[in-house]
Amino acid sequence: MRIFNKKESGFTLVELVVVVAVVGVLAVVATPKIVGVAGDARDAQLAGVLGELTKANANNFVLRQAGDPDSVAVASCADSYTTLEGGFLPVGYQVASVGDTTAFIAANDHITAASHAYTAMEEGSTYNCAISTVKIPRKTGVFIAVGSPDPA
Repeated sequence: MRIFNKKESGFTLVELVVVVAVVGVLAVVATPKIVGVAGDARDAQLAGVLGELTKANANNFVLRQAGDPDSVAVASCADSYTTLEGGFLPVGYQVASVGDTTAFIAANDHITAASHAYTAMEEGSTYNCAISTVKIPRKTGVFIAVGSPDPA
């Protein structure tokens, strides 16, 4: 019969319980922050797209006034997306339906104009137009478009 005289190694039950408790506390504290980051990133991306649309429409209006042949006629909110480089909305965005736009405007007191999604725009007039994300939950935002239709 052989007798082992070496010291047994391993973790005690107390050490394992302490590690599990620490990991549990970290999970409870970190989870809400991690979950909120995705929503914040989507909000920031939507704000960037809205700003880019507003800037592209304003630049297009100035170019149109100067007679630039590369400028685009903007007679409705549906046309305003063509002022972006490439002429298309970024992937993951779509034209908001009139109902989405109206609900968004109604929920935000600082936006007072009605939805002009398919109303003919007048030269130089500004309109609130809307886009929304494709992913659910949908996020809808309003940007400013400047009317610059073809001269009649």
